[in-house]
Amino acid sequence: MINIRKNIIVLVALMLMSTFTCAQDCDYTLPKSTPLERFKNNNDGTISDTQTGLMWKQCIEGTFFKGAGICSTDPALTVTWQDALFLAEDVARGTTGENMGYIDWRLPNAKELESIIERQCINPAINLKVFPDTPASPFWSSTPYSNAGAGKWMVIFNYGIISSTGSGSFYVRLVRDL
Repeated sequence: MINIRKNIIVLVALMLMSTFTCAQDCDYTLPKSTPLERFKNNNDGTISDTQTGLMWKQCIEGTFFKGAGICSTDPALTVTWQDALFLAEDVARGTTGENMGYIDWRLPNAKELESIIERQCINPAINLKVFPDTPASPFWSSTPYSNAGAGKWMVIFNYGIISSTGSGSFYVRLVRDL
């Protein structure tokens, strides 16, 4: 129970910090964890990760691909975990958002989402050349947290932290296997 409370306190603190506008800060003396060479921009709103064999939507849900690596300025969606799972299904079916012609979009598991953390950078801890306009905020994974009953794992892109929570509304980035 203490660990759950500690995680919730950390999460609330990080969420409050993410409400302030911060410029990405990178320490280039550290090795890159997501170098540009690892990714192939498919020029259709998708990015192929040659290291993991995954294809990512370049823009987060609620925003739309405008071309040339640019996402729309529409407000990104924040949803509950259950709604994130439903959203992935709806995008795959083509009933909402953009599916780019693929019918197998899904919510990434925690390890997949962790694989796109850029350890050189914070605010956000992601390669912005690959994933533009990513907020320094929590993103849902599909992975349940077994020690917390209803808890779920997420990646908080402020500092690239993996944490768990039982509830909340967070961002969604979808993935599919290549």
